[in-house]
Amino acid sequence: MLELQEQIDELVLLNPLVDIDKDYSIAPNNYFESKFRELEQNYKVKFESEEEYDELDFIEEEKTFEQILLEDLILSYNLNPQELEIAGNIINNLDEKGYLSNYGPDEKFDYVRHLIMESDPIGCASKDTQEFFHFQNKLFYKNEPYFENLNKFIEAIFTFGLDMRSLQKQNFSNQQVQFFIDKIKAFKPYPLYGYAKANNEDFVYYDIEIKQIGNEFIPIINDEFLNKLIVNETLIKQIKDEIFLKEKLKEIKILHDALNMRHQTLLKIANIVARKQRLFFEKGLLQPLSMTQIALLLGYSASTISRALSNKYILFKSKIYPFKVFFSNESKEGVSKYRILEIVKSAITQENASNPLDDESLRQILIKHNIQVTRRAIVKYRKELKIPKAKDRKVNFFEHV
Repeated sequence: MLELQEQIDELVLLNPLVDIDKDYSIAPNNYFESKFRELEQNYKVKFESEEEYDELDFIEEEKTFEQILLEDLILSYNLNPQELEIAGNIINNLDEKGYLSNYGPDEKFDYVRHLIMESDPIGCASKDTQEFFHFQNKLFYKNEPYFENLNKFIEAIFTFGLDMRSLQKQNFSNQQVQFFIDKIKAFKPYPLYGYAKANNEDFVYYDIEIKQIGNEFIPIINDEFLNKLIVNETLIKQIKDEIFLKEKLKEIKILHDALNMRHQTLLKIANIVARKQRLFFEKGLLQPLSMTQIALLLGYSASTISRALSNKYILFKSKIYPFKVFFSNESKEGVSKYRILEIVKSAITQENASNPLDDESLRQILIKHNIQVTRRAIVKYRKELKIPKAKDRKVNFFEHV
């Protein structure tokens, strides 16, 4: 059976009565039945105005890292058109490490640049490593008693390097130098450390958004990128062959009903997921849930549920999850594979860049989460996340000073 999108393309090609239009909204469910009745009564279809038709599947387009960062900025801040233009120019001029070497002197430009620095990944659009280190100091240690002295130390090492005599002249003792070095080693060496600037392959559009409304988690269909299916009313008025018209309208109705069923099924599944996985949406804890359970609740087969969720995604709190992660996909260790991947990814994101976690350290972290895995399994999960081994992730931050 062809995918629905392929069926739509084929229908548009072969059926002269159907068109695609992004500006139309959903057709009433009884539209086709009323048209069939008109055909039977009149042998010719007469319409006073064009009717509106149902949504098609999502148009999947790839987005760049720059587009994703700009959209996050739009969602987080109420930027005016001028600020949006400035943000776009800044983001499109970031280098491979996330720095902005060319920047404007005016206050508006600097205001937008700092908003970008506060977005994720943090520090993008910093002028250089020195400013990025100051930014991280403010982000992590602003309320600590050593905050101001660490700022002075950062200034000093970017002026004198790690020359102890020069640092002592700046009133830093050996003990203070070691203390501040340990603090700085926890910094990211550059804004896009651990990120790929071009992230085209990994970006996907979501099909359902889970929104928290009061104490409830409500699924909402994403209709931002939906096409609309419409009938060419002008052509219908010119065709007098009732049998031909009926045949072509039936083709459209079949697809219309299939699309309606597809969206309704997805929404029903999402409602059950929102209920059964409430702890995940509240605290990040996945609960046991199988597609068979969903199938029994909805009266479908498990294979139907699996097909309905193929390449479908949920958006929750600015993060996109494959639908299938909410279902038990247990590893040999008896725990959700997705849970393991999340822990490994989180640990590596927060690791000390100058002393990254090796596979045994990652295994010990999982053990602390009551997850027993072998080192070989860690290697497999790390490779699945496209994360290199520890020695290849190690960064000497002094190279950036």
